[in-house]
Amino acid sequence: MSLIKPVSETALYAPIKRFLERHGFEVKGEICSCDIVGLAPGEPPLVVVTELKLSFSLELLLQAVERTRSSDIVYVAVPATRRGRDQDRRVHRLCRLLGLGLLAVDLRLGTVTVLAEPAPYRPRPNLPQRRRLVPSIAVGRATRPRVD
Repeated sequence: MSLIKPVSETALYAPIKRFLERHGFEVKGEICSCDIVGLAPGEPPLVVVTELKLSFSLELLLQAVERTRSSDIVYVAVPATRRGRDQDRRVHRLCRLLGLGLLAVDLRLGTVTVLAEPAPYRPRPNLPQRRRLVPSIAVGRATRPRVD
């Protein structure tokens, strides 16, 4: 007999709702196929959508990218883990690249941690690599096409 209780996406709803309400949003669930929608007062109102999944996946990202067309801010929320995808820095960078926020929900404590802020992505420049690229092209070094 297993002692692990099965978890559903609905377990993520209450902590995310509290998180958004603390930030001034009026929150409703399952609106127009969005898991959670929050509205902040104003004219026009600020719309935030949060997509919930039990694990980080391509399907979650595809849903979230689709939601960017109809909202101002989009978060993806997954249960917090110790060594899962939610802790992978590459996942954080990918969310930033797509302009998505990433939330980890601790189901035991009912807390939400922001792992990536939803903002336009601006990668940190790799100046050493840039310094190597520019002179190589400017000097007209002979190049061979790489054949693998």
